[in-house]
Amino acid sequence: MRNNSTQLKIAAVIIVLVAVIVSFVKIGSSYNPVSTVIGTVLTPIQSFVNSASDSVKGFFSYFYEFDSLKAENEQLKDRIAELEKLESKYNKAISENQYLRVLARLSIENPTYEYEFASVTAIETGDYHKIVTIDKGQAHGIELYDCAIVREGLVGYVSKVGPNFAEITTVLDPSMKIGALISRTQEIGVAEGMAEYIHENKLKLSYLDNETTAKYNDVVETSGYGDIYPKGLVIGYVDDVVPEGHGLSTYATVRPAVELSQLKKLYIIKEFSE
Repeated sequence: MRNNSTQLKIAAVIIVLVAVIVSFVKIGSSYNPVSTVIGTVLTPIQSFVNSASDSVKGFFSYFYEFDSLKAENEQLKDRIAELEKLESKYNKAISENQYLRVLARLSIENPTYEYEFASVTAIETGDYHKIVTIDKGQAHGIELYDCAIVREGLVGYVSKVGPNFAEITTVLDPSMKIGALISRTQEIGVAEGMAEYIHENKLKLSYLDNETTAKYNDVVETSGYGDIYPKGLVIGYVDDVVPEGHGLSTYATVRPAVELSQLKKLYIIKEFSE
């Protein structure tokens, strides 16, 4: 223990002497052998200290720059979100304008029809029904059995109506029956929804003659019989022609003119006269 204490004292004295010598060397105007030795010893230490200082500065500078970049990134995200909202509003306005153009054209083509423009809020598909809900109802003059259409053709009819909503039973619904005819041949039949076809997105055109000349892609339209559907609305297109099992008539499967699963807007015909 005594030897260790002595060594510590000697080391302390040496450190003090070195410090004194360094101070005298700095006071002098020129280097001497002692200063040279000390400089040789201290220079690497000073370089290390300077390097460490630069590293510390760089370390803190990194965090400063990181914070700045993070703040800038947040600002860019906010700007992108703002631009996306503007783009959404723009696209919505363009879409609305397109639907209104269609409405204007329909009004010109059928000046005796009274239309109501509506948005689809829900599409419900079950094993035995196909229903579309819209955001207009009694407050907008919509009534039971009003006809629903889009530019491509017939959607269905109003089967339920509330103050500010209505439900549309579509052409695919098994409860649907429409007086129809094939445009090319003028053959008359009944277009009806069928449970076995609902998941194939097809309906049935029944009571065609066994000698029918109906063929693939023939246009099927409303015949105008009854008070619900005006004449000439496109229901769909013939997909296949099949003899009935009883042999008394033939039927055709029909693809709807309207892609019902993609409906966003539609038009209700509130009044019409032929």
